[in-house]
Amino acid sequence: LAVNDFDKGPIPDWVEKLTFLRDLSFKDTQRTGTIPTYLGTLSNLILLDLDRNALQGSIPSQLANLGNLSFLLLNRNQLTGSVPTEFASLDKLDMLLMENNTIIGDVSLLCNSNDILEFVTDCGGATPEVSCPLDCCTTCCSDDQTCNDDALLATYDPIWEHSYKRRNVYDFGGNTSFPA
Repeated sequence: LAVNDFDKGPIPDWVEKLTFLRDLSFKDTQRTGTIPTYLGTLSNLILLDLDRNALQGSIPSQLANLGNLSFLLLNRNQLTGSVPTEFASLDKLDMLLMENNTIIGDVSLLCNSNDILEFVTDCGGATPEVSCPLDCCTTCCSDDQTCNDDALLATYDPIWEHSYKRRNVYDFGGNTSFPA
């Protein structure tokens, strides 16, 4: 579904019924409103990509119920508030992108409990919005710079080169890939 010129609107309610879904990407699809709490019931999700939309409000704590979640892309929205403390339980998280929002507070709880390989947030500049230990965030962005502007698009599709079988790798382009 990613990178489509859909009509502006919220994340559709029918997504809640897709209980076996592993990958959900609404990247750059003109989604508005808040992140629905029911996304936290999609327990098979490995990838949740909501990057580059106009989503508002806080990050729902229910997303911490996604025990298989490895990739969470919430960047380039209009999200506010702090990271839910419940996110400390997301022990399979490899990638967390939150920059270009108005997320505030200390994210060290994520660093203490997870080995996040790619963690990008607004922890740079003269007045950082987020407090992040040096050995935790891989990239610290600030409001006065373009940061992490790569068009990361998860590719886990079967292709002819692999006999149309899924590879066990999420490829985000360039040198950014992770085992599934």
